Amino acid sequence: MARIVYSFSSEQQRWRSRDEKRRKVVELIQMNIMRHLILVSTLLFYSVTLVLLSDAQSVSKSGGQFRRSFVDHEVGIPQSMRPKFGLTPAVQVGPNIHVSRALGNWTFYETYIAADPENSRHLIGCSIFRDPKRSASGLEWTGTIVFVSSDGGKTWLSTLKVEDVLKSWDPSCSFGPGGTAYFLAEVRDAGREEHMWLFRSKDRGRTWSKPVETPVTERPYVAVDNSEVSKNRGNVYISGAGGPYDQMLSNYRSTDGGITLSQPINIDDIANLGVTCANPIVLSDGTYVVAYRRDSRDEQPFPPVKPNGSLKISVSSNGGETFSEPATVVTQVTSAREGVPSLAVDQSDGPFRDRLYLAWSDYQSGRGEILLSYSLDRGKHWSRPLVVSDDLQRAMPAAGPHNTMPTLAVSRDGVVGLTWYDRREHPDNLGYWVRFVASVDGGESFSPSVRVSDVPASFDRNRVPIETFARGKAISLRPGTWPGHTAGLTATTDGLFHPFWVDNRTHRFQIWTTTVHVQGRAMLNGSPDLADLTDLTSKVQLNVSEPIIDWARMTATVEVSLTNRALDTVVGPVKLRALSLRTPVGAHTVAAINADNGETENGAIWDLTGTLTGGRLGPGQRSGTKIIRWKWTHLSQAQFDQLIQGYSLIDQEIKVLGRVEK
Repeated sequence: MARIVYSFSSEQQRWRSRDEKRRKVVELIQMNIMRHLILVSTLLFYSVTLVLLSDAQSVSKSGGQFRRSFVDHEVGIPQSMRPKFGLTPAVQVGPNIHVSRALGNWTFYETYIAADPENSRHLIGCSIFRDPKRSASGLEWTGTIVFVSSDGGKTWLSTLKVEDVLKSWDPSCSFGPGGTAYFLAEVRDAGREEHMWLFRSKDRGRTWSKPVETPVTERPYVAVDNSEVSKNRGNVYISGAGGPYDQMLSNYRSTDGGITLSQPINIDDIANLGVTCANPIVLSDGTYVVAYRRDSRDEQPFPPVKPNGSLKISVSSNGGETFSEPATVVTQVTSAREGVPSLAVDQSDGPFRDRLYLAWSDYQSGRGEILLSYSLDRGKHWSRPLVVSDDLQRAMPAAGPHNTMPTLAVSRDGVVGLTWYDRREHPDNLGYWVRFVASVDGGESFSPSVRVSDVPASFDRNRVPIETFARGKAISLRPGTWPGHTAGLTATTDGLFHPFWVDNRTHRFQIWTTTVHVQGRAMLNGSPDLADLTDLTSKVQLNVSEPIIDWARMTATVEVSLTNRALDTVVGPVKLRALSLRTPVGAHTVAAINADNGETENGAIWDLTGTLTGGRLGPGQRSGTKIIRWKWTHLSQAQFDQLIQGYSLIDQEIKVLGRVEK
């Protein structure tokens, strides 16, 4: 991908007074503006840093004029000022369904959900719960529970509770071939070491067998091979963190449908580094994939201020007998450890079959954002992380919003769905709405987010519920605001997404769900008009020149051209496609205002065919120029001060599409 960045020079970090800023602005415009035009190109993307400075006082006066224009397309924004998304798939959200209504006095958290791959009407969900009668004993007691639906999520019935133990937690569930359902939970019994119970149901979760017991792994998941062509079809896998201090990534497997389990295989083991496992998945040929976060044990304040982990992946092509050497997805992540990564795979017959997607919450920007990366080659290489959460940074990054709980699924049509707990409307960073985004171009870009919860989780800081219990010889008091480590999202064979979450609209955490219908199918480059064009980004050099910034009108303009770096001749049509467009304070804060297709954000197209001589661009040749123009719509004085210290003003990812002469 090509990347165009407007930013301010790091030289200005030492400026403090407004007069000094003004004087330096003038000097830099007169003497040094071209010195700061830098083009950094790599095989996949190019970063252009343009230092454009003007009167700080004029920015202060005009910084709030468009403050609400693109803040949130659902919250108080005039229609005329909302961004256009003509190519964005329409998202329809159904009514919220109260899953745990029959147990309205109980408290639930840490949910998970799975869909029957053979029947769209059958779903299974699970959660941790607290029964107030048991909790009144003062012990740190929790149970786990299973809910099933046989009508596509309209009604739910509880069919299994793990409660006659000292404690049960970390639930996971899955479906296998023939409607076999599986439920996994960690358990602590009196006088025994912690262990796991794997339950099996032959009737889609209505009744359950006695559990198979195995040694414990922390935050485990159960996955099943449902591939029609896999020789390991029906294999059951359990992955999680094991060993001392949860430093090992461990995996169990069953080759007899969950009746017996193997001894664990340790996939990765590094002393003094923890493991946080994502949900494992199985590719179309039965290849088993495990992703996880390697966590340092450094204690940090919240929000974390420095990288404290990395994201890894390992695969097994022989049914879990052996695993590949762990590969790195992201070298550095900054995690608050309140959520876990989420992994998904495209199992459709579309253009992105077996593409892997990994999402996680990251604080590298100073606040909690939802990031995503994808792999075209079964995990060997991964795309540059994309910020998917589309909210605005508050005055200072540490104030948030701190979004969390990313959860991924891919529909039968190859559409990527992603939910998270969103805090843009909750300055306390405790409450949240559940929001959803979709991608029809293989994770290159995403639609604007929409709410899927009708009511937010919300808290009064003066009346935060407190949980109290005995832990050994200690007495613990804990705010009852924690929704757990996981939320749920799955896709049924009819193409619907099913989020599965908790909120406290009834004054205690209860489980809710809904259906989300995305009107669209996955297609190359996100549009039928672009599907037959080739990605030329690695074959051409993106040139950017003639930067102009108008602080009064809050617009920025550049001229772009292409240089053919390949040995083949490029022929038209040649187009630039916007994949993401942001400022450092968030999405919907800047808009493209001259795209040829009228789009203002993701999906904006600029046609460069007319800049080619005779519609051709030979090896080494440079095209004519095309103007790209943006308008930003949200920039306070505090945020301007951030820009002065070296932040980007505009950051746009661009993909170059066209054809090569054969």
